[in-house]
This record gives sequence, C-alpha cells and structure tokens, in this order.
Amino acid sequence: MKSIQERFSQRPKKEYFLFPLPKGNIRITRLQSLQSEIHKLKRNFV
Repeated sequence: MKSIQERFSQRPKKEYFLFPLPKGNIRITRLQSLQSEIHKLKRNFV
C-alpha cells in the first residue's frame, strides 16, 4: 500500500490517470464502471 501511495504522490494527478499503475487504481476502475453504466443507460434511452 505504501509503495502505491508514494508513487501516486510523486506523479502528477493527470499523468497518473493517463498512465495508471499495472495494479490499477480504485478511482480509475470506478470511473470506467461509471462510464460503462452511462453508456448502457444512453443505449436504453436511444
């Protein structure tokens, strides 16, 4: 956990989101799941 937090603090946030760590990040996975859910909702309405 400490190593991931240290890497996150060292990198700029934008760069971190563009190039996530191989282990992945909770925020990034949540963002992707939200985008997929929104895509499904849009499909249902259209």
